[in-house]
Amino acid sequence: MKTYMCYLIFSESGIKRQTRNKPSLKAGEYAVQVKLNLPKGFLNRAFPVASVTIPENAIVEPEVEVSVVKETKPKQKKKG
Repeated sequence: MKTYMCYLIFSESGIKRQTRNKPSLKAGEYAVQVKLNLPKGFLNRAFPVASVTIPENAIVEPEVEVSVVKETKPKQKKKG
């Protein structure tokens, strides 16, 4: 068994790229980490075929908490 890991980057228009390292995303891009566990014989085919389905319960929505620590007034320019 051989294991491969990568990130697949895509947008609503389709797949953009893949990378082995954690990607930086542009606006409208999404990424999924892919781990492939392949038997040795899988690589003997000219075009191996695989299908990946991500169930909705695997989607993690980030929780973001925002609070104002200190409200500051903009400095006024001195006349003179």
